[in-house]
Amino acid sequence: MRRAFSAAAAAHSVLSLAPPAAKGGAQIVGPRIAQQLEAQLGYCPLNALDVVTTTDDAPAVVIAHPLLHRKKKVEPFPTTYWLAHNGIAAAVATVERDGGVSAAGAAVDGDAMARAHAAYAADRWALLDDEERAFVQDRGWDSLRTVGVAGIRDGGTKCLHAHYAHFLATRANPVGEWVHERLPEAIQRLCPPSARATDE
Repeated sequence: MRRAFSAAAAAHSVLSLAPPAAKGGAQIVGPRIAQQLEAQLGYCPLNALDVVTTTDDAPAVVIAHPLLHRKKKVEPFPTTYWLAHNGIAAAVATVERDGGVSAAGAAVDGDAMARAHAAYAADRWALLDDEERAFVQDRGWDSLRTVGVAGIRDGGTKCLHAHYAHFLATRANPVGEWVHERLPEAIQRLCPPSARATDE
């Protein structure tokens, strides 16, 4: 599933080509999804490419372009899978507040988590076309190719929201799975595996 989605994400990146100075202002979500994101987050992320997971009535996980263009400058953006649903985010915050970061890090298999970090980095890199990759390398932002979930460098566990977003999108993040098992059943039922959003 992850490889198939990476290919689709790379196709989206091709649609967002721009001169290097304007890289990252690549929002291509349609108007309905943009309005839903604005209602949930208070804004629509400038680099929102697509919604990869949805509840029955609202986006849950957004995929974001690795380059963010705002205020006439470009920034690397390592968070590829972004949890955008307020109800789910609040439930994850409760797990995190109750010591979930350290508990999850101690509970999951290190090798499995290393594979998840590598998969996340590969998905992020797949969103960039050749021109964008050259731009990234010229800026010295090669970390976009190597860092793990949401920019984690040491292979550990930090933001549970980021891990859970990755899990909802790919079902391939053991920390995210650990979080899922500790959420209320009503929250678990909100997101079927990789239910894709449409913008009809």
